[in-house]
Amino acid sequence: SPAEDQDQDQSVRSATRKLDLTEQYAAHSGPITSMMICNLPCRLQQQQLIEAINALGFDKTFDFLYVPLSGRSSGSKANLGYGFINFTSPERAADFMKAFSG
Repeated sequence: SPAEDQDQDQSVRSATRKLDLTEQYAAHSGPITSMMICNLPCRLQQQQLIEAINALGFDKTFDFLYVPLSGRSSGSKANLGYGFINFTSPERAADFMKAFSG
């Protein structure tokens, strides 16, 4: 029935909110090669970010960069203010973190 489906949907959403991934992954001790880049200017395009990262000496040190765009139909290509990057080695990831934090 529709009422049972709604109750089940609420139960699933409630369980999802209570999941604490921080606690689950806080004890991670392996090498870190992926990270999130925060506070990107919304008009910054992915290619501009690649050029900025490369200009700081990180050319050919990462194999993945994703900057999600807003899904608005206004035609603008604004990003959502964050992105994800993966480096080919933990050392280069640590160097990147030092260069961009602060």
